[in-house]
Amino acid sequence: MKVFEDERTLVVVLEKGDKIIESLKKVANEKKTFGSFAGIGAVSWAEIAYGNAETGEYEIKKYAGGYEVTNLTGNITVDENDNIVIHAHITLGDKDHNAITGHLIEGEISITCEIFIQKTSLKLKRKPIEGTSFKTIREKI
Repeated sequence: MKVFEDERTLVVVLEKGDKIIESLKKVANEKKTFGSFAGIGAVSWAEIAYGNAETGEYEIKKYAGGYEVTNLTGNITVDENDNIVIHAHITLGDKDHNAITGHLIEGEISITCEIFIQKTSLKLKRKPIEGTSFKTIREKI
């Protein structure tokens, strides 16, 4: 992993074998950074969830093989215990140009992934939505 930084932006370049969520958490903790991010790249596998509003739970599937990351977006906040939370959504494309989308649990890079983080001075806290396993931004710290 390589990181480039100026006063407003962090560029995180992931390499083969790096994990997306794990790497973003590491950078956010080290740089004390909050904000939004966008990226593109390729993964060898990804665990993606669908947030089922009826059950209040995530339904997780693992996709193995090779996929292009055609869109990776999300934000960096903290939970009720001040732990970094990476909330990421992803769109994967397969060799037949089919798309797979959802909430990214984790994925491993197969070639590279280039992620631009737009920093903010806002520190936002996530809290659970009652009766679900979902957490959403509830307050500014």
